[in-house]
Order: sequence, then structure tokens, then C-alpha cells
Amino acid sequence: MRLVELLKVDMKGRITIPRTVRDALNIEGGSYVVMIADLNKGEITILPSVSEDKVILEIFVLFKDEKGKLAEIAEKLAEMGVNQLATSCKTVKKGESAECQIIAEVPKELDPKEVEERLRALEGVSEASAVKVPQPSPSERA
Repeated sequence: MRLVELLKVDMKGRITIPRTVRDALNIEGGSYVVMIADLNKGEITILPSVSEDKVILEIFVLFKDEKGKLAEIAEKLAEMGVNQLATSCKTVKKGESAECQIIAEVPKELDPKEVEERLRALEGVSEASAVKVPQPSPSERA
């Protein structure tokens, strides 16, 4: 099911998520959402979730383009308690290389370097990076 709404941006650049959408996605006052602005596509995506005991990582993985490799990467992330919020994967060169960009919610205690190391340890993964998305400061959360 899709809900389509036309929203007006106020003078401070804010939008209000309509009640119907908040209710449907269980977004309550004080909860967090993740915004992804894709400048190449001219799109903004807003994803619900992000509990206070989690952090958001932007993960990049370059790997051999072979059957089952994407599932293996997803399984390794799941083993680490990584919850994929948004994933974009593409073949770079058919039969040779593919890449994924992943926005993920992870436990606070999981070090991004550990995510990188565990992904790089997978056979066929040539590159992996994980960067924390900055959290709002306490004054911005109010």
C-alpha cells in the first residue's frame, strides 16, 4: 500500500509528516527518522525507525559479481545485528564486480571498523567501509 501526500515546506524548511502516514508507520512525537537525499535522482526518502539504543551506519561494499554473494553479505550483516533500512545494489561489470550502498541501524556497541573487517573477511569482498551517520545533538532533538 502506498500513501501519496503533497507537503508544503514552511519558511524554516520544515515539513509535517501527515497523521495518516505517522499512524501507518508508527512514527510518534520524539521518535527518529532517517532522511536520504539522493542528489543524482532529485529524491528524498524518509525512513522510520532509529531507536535511541541504535546508531545509523552508511555501509559500502564492493564484491565479486557471483551467484549468492549478496545473500552472503546480507547474512553476515544480520549476524552482527545490523538492520538494513535502505539498500541499493548494482552490477558494476557483469560477472566481475558489484556494489551495494546500505543505510543500516546497528547496536551502539558495534564498532564500524568491526563491520568493515567482518565484511572484508568474506571471500570475494574487495572493499568495505562503514561510516556513522551523525546523530542530532541534544538541542536538535528537542
